[in-house]
Amino acid sequence: MDQKIKKVNRFIKQKTKIMAENLFNEKQLNLLKEVRELKSSMANLIGFNSRDDDKYSHLIISGPPGLGKTHFVKTLFKERGINGIPIGGSVSLYALGIRLAILNFNRDPDEITYVHIDDSDVIFKDEESCNIFKNVLFDEQEFVYEKNIRRLLSSLDESQRLAVESHMPENSIGFRVPLKNVVFVITTNVPLPTDKQIAKLMGKNGLAGIKVHRNAIRSRCRYRDLSFDDSKRWAWIADVFIKESYPSEQVEILINTMLTFLWDFRSQMNEHSIRTAEKMLLIAQNDPINYFQTWKNEFL
Repeated sequence: MDQKIKKVNRFIKQKTKIMAENLFNEKQLNLLKEVRELKSSMANLIGFNSRDDDKYSHLIISGPPGLGKTHFVKTLFKERGINGIPIGGSVSLYALGIRLAILNFNRDPDEITYVHIDDSDVIFKDEESCNIFKNVLFDEQEFVYEKNIRRLLSSLDESQRLAVESHMPENSIGFRVPLKNVVFVITTNVPLPTDKQIAKLMGKNGLAGIKVHRNAIRSRCRYRDLSFDDSKRWAWIADVFIKESYPSEQVEILINTMLTFLWDFRSQMNEHSIRTAEKMLLIAQNDPINYFQTWKNEFL
């Protein structure tokens, strides 16, 4: 009996979602189709069967804050049954290196490990950072920190100190973390330039600076840039909410109203992200009478 009830509930939810999409116009439906095809193609970019001698195993996703890059990666790992290890919030290469040392200290080096580095703008900050991470993603596949770490060991907790010390070669002041059989998925707000963009810069002033190094990383990884226009950004956000399951028909009606608002005012929104949509939904649930005017006051 429980299975029959679950089957009926799934049918109702699917039917409601189909009805919701029937409210969209042809342009909206085409945009939804585009972003779904993009997400599907991105899911196949990462080398889930990669070994340490394979090239182009890593995936970099760039795009504006709040679009849902992290949400996409978490969903991808979940759908593939991958126990991905998240590393986020690193404000320096030193801090990132410690996290990688702990990761390597606790993993089986013969097994493939999937790591999601989130908010990773520090990787692309300057030439030094790019060069260090080029060595991580390809070349030697090692994180190499050559500055003096010994004087900082006392400031680390025990697990950090043990991990770092285990990666310090004899008589070395720094540490080295071997990262073979690690597949990285990197999400960042920093767009990585194409070869054509670099060529234009080189032709114009003879020096492209940091962008050359960002391009070098891009050329050795799988890469997608999600810097969409307002309409396609709406479709990316809408797809996330359409796929979710909600506790009641009333909430689904609010979702439809919210998505319609985001579409109608997409060029006027001062915030346009998944977090914006989540805030809008919370406002509507807390104030079901005046929420529409509150949306206008706060987001336009």
